[in-house]
Amino acid sequence: MVTCSMCGRGNPPTSMWPCPTGTPFILLTMTLWRFLFMADVDANTQFGGFLTQMGINRRNNAVAQNSTWRITHMLLGDGGGELPTPDSHATGLVNEVYRAPINHLYQDPDNPGMLIVEMIIPPEIGGWWIRELGAEDEDGHFVAVANCPPSYKPQLPQGSTRDQTVRMRLITSHIDHIELKIDPSIVTASRSWVEVLVKKLDTAITAVVQAQTKHRSSDDHDERYARRGQNLSDLTNSSTARSNLGLGTMATRATGTSGNSFRTNTQNDDRFVQQSRQINTGAGLRGRQLKR
Repeated sequence: MVTCSMCGRGNPPTSMWPCPTGTPFILLTMTLWRFLFMADVDANTQFGGFLTQMGINRRNNAVAQNSTWRITHMLLGDGGGELPTPDSHATGLVNEVYRAPINHLYQDPDNPGMLIVEMIIPPEIGGWWIRELGAEDEDGHFVAVANCPPSYKPQLPQGSTRDQTVRMRLITSHIDHIELKIDPSIVTASRSWVEVLVKKLDTAITAVVQAQTKHRSSDDHDERYARRGQNLSDLTNSSTARSNLGLGTMATRATGTSGNSFRTNTQNDDRFVQQSRQINTGAGLRGRQLKR
């Protein structure tokens, strides 16, 4: 066995191949695999999927009972090494290699008669080809089948560092009788889905901030805000405002409004001596007038 000077591990049987831990090896291997295993795929190859006869029966039963039925799992297969032709009477995939709960199930926004079933394969799962797709309902019935362009799902040690999304498009009617709800505990958000959602959220937040800024800075505002230029003259209930500020009755008196006096000359209050009057009692002060 030839030992690699880079990783210390043995190379494939022939020493002319690069190190299997390196990217060149993976790319070369993928190229050879595509040449060997995709020879049966050309420009005339048709891909697609549909409900199996069992799926049609389940759908028709839901329509007759005015109920819904749930598609819960998606299945992947390698077709036994060849690209299979979908069969409506199939009861399973030719060679199943992986299955998992559905991550997303929705109606195609551009085609109301098409149902899209989606799953996400984690980076640590793989090591096989994907040539066929299937779906099962909550009772374990094989209800949909499809083929797809062959693709290889590598494992984490092979350099697979990201999730892979697989979608199966099914042409069917009465989609309203297919429950499109997925258990949220098994849903995985793909990076692209999160990026789209974050972008929409940023746009919505920006629109709200701009709208609030416009209301607060222009004359075309609503009554929830006091305009700065009015200096509180636009308050509809000044008494309540004074109470909320904790101001006493002194705030309503005309104090300190002219001549820097504590109170106006025209106001009478028995608690104070007017500056223009004499103090008639008190030793040493009789007949004297208070100075200003």
